[in-house]
Amino acid sequence: MEEQLVLFYGKGLLDLLESNPSVTDYSWLALSTRTPRWAIHPLRQLLLIGFLYGSFRAFHERSNDEGSPFGNGPWPCLNKAADHYKDFIITQCIITRCSDSGRPVGTFMCSCGFSYSRRGPDQSEDDKFYRGRIKSFGSVWVDRLQRCIQEGMSYRSSAGILGVDTNTVIKYANGAVMHREIISIQKKTKKVRASLRSSATKNKTNNRVDWEKRDLEISWMAEEACKSILSDINSKPIRISIAMIGKRIGKLSWLEKHQQRLPITLRILSNYVESVSQFQMRRVRWAAERMAGEWPLKRWKLEKMAGLRPDYSQAVSDEIDRCIGQSIISFNFTSSEVITSWQH
Repeated sequence: MEEQLVLFYGKGLLDLLESNPSVTDYSWLALSTRTPRWAIHPLRQLLLIGFLYGSFRAFHERSNDEGSPFGNGPWPCLNKAADHYKDFIITQCIITRCSDSGRPVGTFMCSCGFSYSRRGPDQSEDDKFYRGRIKSFGSVWVDRLQRCIQEGMSYRSSAGILGVDTNTVIKYANGAVMHREIISIQKKTKKVRASLRSSATKNKTNNRVDWEKRDLEISWMAEEACKSILSDINSKPIRISIAMIGKRIGKLSWLEKHQQRLPITLRILSNYVESVSQFQMRRVRWAAERMAGEWPLKRWKLEKMAGLRPDYSQAVSDEIDRCIGQSIISFNFTSSEVITSWQH
């Protein structure tokens, strides 16, 4: 891309504008095409826009056309059981990112309770009528299913009317047919539980728990678990949290329900529990140690091994710079030792 940019503008013009991209990984062109963490001079941004789009006007018009990966609302409701099927009445679309493919995922929610999602971006107008995954059916769909059952329709016919497969109809139809029986069973279950609680209360003995002793025992177990995690440099780092430590020592319910009775444990855990940025910084240090033999230590490789997403904090970015700087110092020191020993 750098060669094409130089050919497009000419080396003389780029030198005159002090914008001739270098061959290093940290040229202004390389930084402009990555996640923005550094300020790029507006003149260089205009050079890149002119190279990619031909003019700023073309860039501006294309940006307005692209907008959302699913276009501008409203979007159609794809609830086949509703009277407004395929009508453009949905005004709410939540866009997330697919963790597997990185493609945008739009979730569309209608006022009838029906919601669905699909992967984008849309390539044509017909893509708006594509339904990927149903998130919820809603009351309109359930009422239509119950009417189909009451009319004695087959599962296959009901599936065609409702726009789903036969297994989905069977699953929800069984729930609709057994609804009254489930309610009666729930009422009986509540009565049985109430009688059991009353009898348990009568037979309950006043056994006091020594929470001070229990707090000391759990605090020791929690600290040992934290130290074990931090000392394990061969395995991929694990974020230290109260829930994770509770699961590891088998005391999760106590740490969740009786925190006010475990002050020593919580005080010790507060020294080890990590925020997202702190955990990412520890992953960066771990990755830098694993890549200690590589030179030069490149930023993108460090980010990849540490498993960082593009939206990490400035503190994590500073830690990456520190690890890269430390590797440079270590390399220069080692190189000077080798030269000195060779001279002697």
